[in-house]
Amino acid sequence: MSKEEGQTGSCRCRPMTLDDLDRVVVLHLSTFPGFFLSFMGSRFLREFYRATLEDPGSLALVAQDDRQDLLGFVVGHIEPQGSYRRLLFRRGWAFGMVSVLPVIRRPKILPRLLRAVWYRGNPPEEIGGALLASLAVTPHKQGRGLGKLLVSSFVSECQSRGAAYVYLTTDRDDNPSVNSFYRKLGWTLDRELMTPEGRWLNRFRYDWPLPSGQE
Repeated sequence: MSKEEGQTGSCRCRPMTLDDLDRVVVLHLSTFPGFFLSFMGSRFLREFYRATLEDPGSLALVAQDDRQDLLGFVVGHIEPQGSYRRLLFRRGWAFGMVSVLPVIRRPKILPRLLRAVWYRGNPPEEIGGALLASLAVTPHKQGRGLGKLLVSSFVSECQSRGAAYVYLTTDRDDNPSVNSFYRKLGWTLDRELMTPEGRWLNRFRYDWPLPSGQE
């Protein structure tokens, strides 16, 4: 991030650190119950976010208040394809270790896990896009501008690092508040996609505003 960290009220946005990992995992599990990564468990999630922090092509930010409570986070990749390739090269063995027990408990998830390994965020055809992969805000602080702060800080940092635009995917169905949230922040619906499991997603995209006089 820039030297001046994003702020809203008594909260501020800063880069995630290794010291944040335990709280990030707890927040992820409480925010995304029933999702695939949550089923993989806390050890898998800790390894995933640790690998993200160690990757130079990734970006992870947290929001905290004056008491240093972690209230939200946003994670993504400036160069998604390179980031996932490096993640597998550097930490593939560690992901294998923390995946054993979830696969033993539910062997049918193995194909889903293998697809996740090669996941690239369903990118648009235009190259140069950064991926916003995860956004979470603690429930008792939702609706107070923290999500907007995190997304705006993420987008600004992606632009400063040379990304051509930012994209993300989210559930199309039974997800009106999240879809409305991104639209209100200026994201546009780029495409509807279906996963191999039959889940419909909306792919949103944020492009930088044109300079004054070039609209």
